[in-house]
Amino acid sequence: MDVVHGPQRYQVDSKCFVAEVGEVSMVLLPTLEYLELDEVSTSILRAFGVPRSVDDTVTELLAAYEVDEVVVRADVVRIVEHLMAHGAIHACAPG
Repeated sequence: MDVVHGPQRYQVDSKCFVAEVGEVSMVLLPTLEYLELDEVSTSILRAFGVPRSVDDTVTELLAAYEVDEVVVRADVVRIVEHLMAHGAIHACAPG
């Protein structure tokens, strides 16, 4: 699944349960499977607690961390695609 850049917004699915333990998150999926996320993935997941675009998330992470924009964008896209493939994040309707 390809993540769309620009105005397309994404959000953590309401059927997922997220438990943060230190710098790691455990995401319980509707299928009762779980994903274990590292600190970077947890930061990205947290950002999508509300509907937002990839671009907005990249901007927020650039303001919070001293990182290269190309690296952050690639990480956000990779993690959103991974979470979408598991049903943890979904694309929001326009508007």
